[in-house]
Amino acid sequence: MTAVAFALPLVLAAAPVAATVPAAPIAPTPPPAAESPASPSPADPSTAPPEATPPAAAAPTAPPAAIAPAPAPAPAPAPPAKIELKTAPPPPPPEPRHVHTHDGLYLRLGLGLTAFGDTLAPADQDRHDHFRPSIIDGFGTASEIAIGGTVGRGVVLGGGFYNTGLVATRVRQGDGPDVPTELRHPDGLALLAMFVDWWIKPHGGVHLQAGLGVASLSGVEPERVRIRDDDAPVGLGGMIGFGNEWWIGDDWGLGVLGRITFAGIPEDDDAGTRWIHAVAAAPSLLFTATYH
Repeated sequence: MTAVAFALPLVLAAAPVAATVPAAPIAPTPPPAAESPASPSPADPSTAPPEATPPAAAAPTAPPAAIAPAPAPAPAPAPPAKIELKTAPPPPPPEPRHVHTHDGLYLRLGLGLTAFGDTLAPADQDRHDHFRPSIIDGFGTASEIAIGGTVGRGVVLGGGFYNTGLVATRVRQGDGPDVPTELRHPDGLALLAMFVDWWIKPHGGVHLQAGLGVASLSGVEPERVRIRDDDAPVGLGGMIGFGNEWWIGDDWGLGVLGRITFAGIPEDDDAGTRWIHAVAAAPSLLFTATYH
């Protein structure tokens, strides 16, 4: 503390003297001399500026590479093998029936009109060259029902019932003895026969038919008002026919039929004399309906 107090008056006494001394003038700073262009000195090659690098030559442009085609897709993997159990082959399907073709089941219904003629004479009659037998003629109805099956191309075999019902008759006496009363009034001719029906074209309608079987001639006795059915005469008979039909459905046809039914039938009268009937129901015209 004593030293500081001793030095402080000395510092304060020296301060005014320093303030009265004039400051020396400060010489102006000369401008810097212009630098002369420095000549290159070969002495120090390290100080030489680097030489300018010439531009590199442009590299030749390569042509664009050709685009390679896309690789083919890989084949699909093969499906796994199937294990099949061998079984017996199924039965073949039934052969389909053809529309508008005459095949398969055959069913015929017919109804129409007919003329009738019955030529008769005693079996022991001496028939000379000019002999005229007695004739019973008239007209009536004709009908038929037949069923069968196809056995070949358009060929049908079956069985049928062919009937003639007489409506009116008359007797024309011949050279022989008078026709007995019990034989003068036949009322029908029936034929039960096996038949064949041939369709000329299996898809068409023209057909021919024929049959052969057992014929029966029934009659009445007006005087005794009874039907001769106890001992109806029976003989051999047949029929032939020609017709045409038109399709009205897949298997049904409607048409017309011309038919002749004939028979040879022996018959005894009440006196025991045998007579021979040569019967024909012809011509007959029927309208037919056939399923075939």
